[in-house]
Amino acid sequence: MGFALAIAARTAVQQLAASAIPVFAEIRLDRAVMIFCVALSLVAPLIFGVLPALLSSRADRLNERGEVASRDTRYLRGMLIAAEVALSIVLVVGAVLLSVISNLLNLTSIISVYLNAAVQGFVIIAVAFLQRPRR
Repeated sequence: MGFALAIAARTAVQQLAASAIPVFAEIRLDRAVMIFCVALSLVAPLIFGVLPALLSSRADRLNERGEVASRDTRYLRGMLIAAEVALSIVLVVGAVLLSVISNLLNLTSIISVYLNAAVQGFVIIAVAFLQRPRR
């Protein structure tokens, strides 16, 4: 799904913003990134879905309450929880950083337009999105 979305977005950008793209610029999908994404989408379900299911499905390791009580299972459960928390922290920090960068670019744009001050050291890119009419 992500690969198809990337191809569709590339085609849409090439068609809708053809006049804004410099002649020497080329919009292409990076092969290494695509291979990494495909490998990650194939390996992640195995690690986080199939492996814990296989380890916890052994009927001979059940205790009197019907729970899996082995040390390996508790360790794996703890590692999965730690990985989930770490990933959520990375996503939150990334979202905050993107928000800060966006606000900083907006601030430099406001300063340069309204105060006629020269802002140096920043690259400001204007992206116009198509808006659907509200009903």
